[in-house]
Amino acid sequence: MGVSADGRHGEFFFEFSGLIPESLYTVMSLRQRDLDPAAPTRPGPLGVPNVFVTDRDGRATYRASLPNAFPAADSPGANRIVSVVVLWQSYQQNYGGAIGQFGLGGDIHAQLKIPVPGFEEFTTRA
Repeated sequence: MGVSADGRHGEFFFEFSGLIPESLYTVMSLRQRDLDPAAPTRPGPLGVPNVFVTDRDGRATYRASLPNAFPAADSPGANRIVSVVVLWQSYQQNYGGAIGQFGLGGDIHAQLKIPVPGFEEFTTRA
């Protein structure tokens, strides 16, 4: 993880191992406002496309670049990415920006979640 050279994009790169071989995974981002107890929202896709398929040994890579992913906390309308969630799609079907058809435990299964809050060391600008 990091920030692009121009300071405008959050850069994400993952190398996975030990996952279910030849399987479909979805990568979602959790933003600050998703955790608001008064009006929580759902995670959104971490990039487009937000999927990867593992090889026969359960390995894969994933890369995404998102504009202004880590705005300064005091910026108007700031909604920083604070975590990344990797979900195994047990029906081997992608639902785009939606998490899945039946939800956690139904057709999607959380495999990794970066502890919240994270990425505090990064700041991007619009």
